Amino acid sequence: MDWASIFIHGTTWSFAAEIAIRVTIMFSMIILSLGSIAGDPMFTEDLPLIQALLIMSIIISPYRLCTWLMMKYQPFEKFLEGKLLYIVEDGLLVLEKIKKGEMSHDEFFAEMRQ
Repeated sequence: MDWASIFIHGTTWSFAAEIAIRVTIMFSMIILSLGSIAGDPMFTEDLPLIQALLIMSIIISPYRLCTWLMMKYQPFEKFLEGKLLYIVEDGLLVLEKIKKGEMSHDEFFAEMRQ
């Protein structure tokens, strides 16, 4: 068994750069299922571990950066998470926010169930 074959398996620097670009673009659209990324190299012989590690690192790094920026900068958190709406203020339900269209009936009742 050749360790280089397990970890690298012919991966070139240009293909590694292509992976980095693809994953960065995909992260901006949707967070991929980390379980699938981690699981595929376990069962596929010709899929080297370095590619899965590279993908996981590139996905986790921007996530950690976003989390850090949200903790440091309130406007960034508001941009990503949206504006907080209180459905109960001073012990009373705030129904006028539903009437203004700031919250749908479904969102309101989902929050109440929680």
